[in-house]
Formats: sequence, structure tokens, C-alpha cells
Amino acid sequence: MVLWSNCQGDFPGRPDSALLTASTTWQRKRIPLADYQDHADVSSLCRLSLGLNDSIHPGGTLYVDQVAFVDGDGRPVQVPLDEETNVSNIGLYVSSVASAVRLG
Repeated sequence: MVLWSNCQGDFPGRPDSALLTASTTWQRKRIPLADYQDHADVSSLCRLSLGLNDSIHPGGTLYVDQVAFVDGDGRPVQVPLDEETNVSNIGLYVSSVASAVRLG
């Protein structure tokens, strides 16, 4: 998971705590915002990227559910949705990538 504070800049990197591993069981992961201090200005974030390592076998399904931003006490922080991104856009993107993989 990568946080961007400069959406026009190069890949900002990510802390080791943001490297998540998929498994066959549901997992809850918390990544402290402080871990990103060397990679992004957390006071002015413009993008969140969830990336999948394409060197892993493309078979199977990955479910990402209940992504939330919380403060230090675990209370939800409201984050406005980007006007250009919605569930349909993400779903169509994921299905197009899956189709491209199957078609070679």
C-alpha cells in the first residue's frame, strides 16, 4: 500500500509495514500513518495505491474489504471520495486486468 502526497512525482516508496501478504484466511492489518513519514507528507495526501505483485501466480481471488482510515484511538476518519474513482471504475479495471492475463 502506497500513499502519495505528490501525485505528479515519481513513486514515493513505502514503509516495510505497508508490504502486505495475501493468505487464505481473513486478516486485519493496521499500518500506522507515522510509518509513511519518510515517504510522503501525510498532511497533504492525494492518492492511495493498492498494488499487486504481478510476479505472483495470477490465479485465485483477492478480497479487500472494509478499508478504513482511523485516528490513533481507532476512531474512523472521514476521507472524501475522489470524483474520478468509484466502485464501478475499480471493478472494471480489475476485470480488464484479469481478462488481459487470461488472454496473454
